[in-house]
Amino acid sequence: MTAPGSLVVSAFRWSGLDRWTQRWWPQGIAVGVFDGVPLAIVSWFSKERRGRDLGVRITVVDLDRLRYHHVRLVDGPALTPVSVHAGGIVWSGDRLLVAATLGGVREFRMSAIQSRGCGRFVLPQVAHHQSTEKFRFSFLAEGSDGMVTGEYTTRDDGRLAGFTVADGVASVSDLHTPAVPEMQGAILIGGVWAVTSSRGDKRNGDLWTGKRGSLVTHEGALPPGPEDLAWWPERGQLWGATEHPGQRWVYAIDWPVA
Repeated sequence: MTAPGSLVVSAFRWSGLDRWTQRWWPQGIAVGVFDGVPLAIVSWFSKERRGRDLGVRITVVDLDRLRYHHVRLVDGPALTPVSVHAGGIVWSGDRLLVAATLGGVREFRMSAIQSRGCGRFVLPQVAHHQSTEKFRFSFLAEGSDGMVTGEYTTRDDGRLAGFTVADGVASVSDLHTPAVPEMQGAILIGGVWAVTSSRGDKRNGDLWTGKRGSLVTHEGALPPGPEDLAWWPERGQLWGATEHPGQRWVYAIDWPVA
């Protein structure tokens, strides 16, 4: 199937409750192949209800069969829910990095997913990388030029940066302000940026592309509520996820954009 947005070439929607729930909201995305199976991984944060915070989950999707399982992110022996916004993720080999906004970046190992019975799965945290300077890790992605991150604001003063994680530290570099309002996701491929921008749940999202200092906008190119981006080089595509209830797609666009 497809989804709204002039650049969308393919898409799928979540089933039943996951499409409409107001408790869980899709945010980050990563794509790739594991053991011959094409996968998408999507992160969701939970909105607190009646004083209860369910934390974060990821959803691992078998793209051949369009079947998926939810996995809760947890920390410590008590398997305490990890409570972050999870606005972006990077999946590299066994490593999963999750954006923690002002709390830097959380790290997990996909091979450590545990079954807790009755179809429930958890993934324990292995590291917490804190930033050495004030930066808002709103989203994460990895393109051909390494890992990048950026800041969401309602204005156009959010920054983009490269980043690395090691020894408990999340370090940002090459900070700049692209003047894109309401950035939700970004990726850097061959010196060219792709940045998503949301215009709420009633209007299609925008995609900004170009080299640093010269980004142009493709208005209405994406479904409403676009979030994080992921690059699938073997398919020549960017993949994204959208967040609003009833309008939740995982979608692909061809890259580079004409």
